[in-house]
Amino acid sequence: MTATHFTLEFPNGVPLHCTRWGPATARTTYVFVHGAPGSAKDFDVLGPLLVAPGTNVIAFDLPGNGRTSADVVGGYYYIDSAAVADVVATALSLLPPARFLLVGHSMGGHTTVHVAARGCVDGILLMNPMGLRAGRRHQPRLEYWFGWLMRHCGDGPNALTRWNKSIYINKMRFPDTIPELEFVAAFYRMTTADFDRVAIDADAIRDQQIPVFVALTKDDKVIEYDIGTALAARLGTKNLLILDKGGHNIVVTQAQTVAKAVHEWTATLSPL
Repeated sequence: MTATHFTLEFPNGVPLHCTRWGPATARTTYVFVHGAPGSAKDFDVLGPLLVAPGTNVIAFDLPGNGRTSADVVGGYYYIDSAAVADVVATALSLLPPARFLLVGHSMGGHTTVHVAARGCVDGILLMNPMGLRAGRRHQPRLEYWFGWLMRHCGDGPNALTRWNKSIYINKMRFPDTIPELEFVAAFYRMTTADFDRVAIDADAIRDQQIPVFVALTKDDKVIEYDIGTALAARLGTKNLLILDKGGHNIVVTQAQTVAKAVHEWTATLSPL
C-alpha cells in the first residue's frame, strides 16, 4: 500500500510532517505516536494493516524527529514530554474530524495517555508503553541533570550529544543510522517523563470510560513487561494482548498478530 506524505501547519508556521495510509478522510482514524527516538516510519509495517473500509491511519513525525523540525516547539531546548503532548493534541485538532483512536508505542504511550485524558480521542491503544515508573535500568535523577546540562550546552552536535548517541546505540541497541540530534530530542523527552502525571491522567481516562487496548511482549528488553501490565490495571482495562516474543518493537515484529487483535477490539466499540 502506498503511503501519502502531508503536513499540518502549526500556528507558528512550522509544519508537522505526517504519513497517511488509506483515504484522505475516513470515519475512523488511527493516529500513531512514536517513541523516543522514532518517526512515522516506525509504523510502515503495522499502519497499512489497519486500513479498512471507512478507516485510515496517520502517523506523525514528532518535533526533532524524522522530517519535522524541532522548531515546531521553538527548538531542541524546548522539547519535553509536556510539549510533545501539546503538539499531538494540536495536530488532532488540525486533522479532518473522525473517530480518533490514538496509538502510542514506547514513550508514545505516555504521550497518548496525556492527550487522551483531555477527552479529545475516542479510544487509545498502547504498544509496549512506558508506564507508572521508570525502568529498572534507568536513573531518572542522573538522567534529568545530564539532560539539563546538555540543553545548556546548545543544540549541538557536541561532545555531550555524541556521548548521548553512543549510549542509545551501545546500551539500548538503537541503529547508528539515526541522526545524532534525534537522540537529543529523544533524551529530552524521556528525561522529562512525569510519572505522577501519568497516574493522574490514567485515572482520568478510566473515569471517562475511554476504551483502552494494550499490547505487550514478555521479552521486551527496553521497558519491562510488568510496567505495561501495571499501567493497564491503572487504566482499568482487561483488553490485553500478551505475547511471549517480539521484543520492544512490537509494531514491526508482531505486526500481523497485533493488527488482527486491533481490528477485533475496534469492532467491539460503540458504532459511529
